[in-house]
Amino acid sequence: MSEDMSGKSVWHHIYGPAKAALMDARSELMSDVQEAVKGWGVTQEEAAKRLKTSQSRVNDLLAGKLDKFRLDKLHELATHAGLVTKIRTVRAAVPRSTSRKSTSSSAVAAI
Repeated sequence: MSEDMSGKSVWHHIYGPAKAALMDARSELMSDVQEAVKGWGVTQEEAAKRLKTSQSRVNDLLAGKLDKFRLDKLHELATHAGLVTKIRTVRAAVPRSTSRKSTSSSAVAAI
């Protein structure tokens, strides 16, 4: 997952916070499964057997076709790959409110 200078992933610049969080999770999980499969050093056909899916799905996975995988399917593939997934929840940062300076002098001047 690529982050910009603000520490946010590219998804945060494309989608709202909820969709961006989902895309971050999918991206990270896909990357982890790809790494596991590549580490096996087997053919896509053999990887498909281990993952209990088709060879074409393994091809899509290794090609990084994120749009073809829902989070639940990636979780299933991760489990078959021998990975343990955990969902972690943290409270989002709340932007600090800026104190407003008195505008009475400009309001009086406008009267």
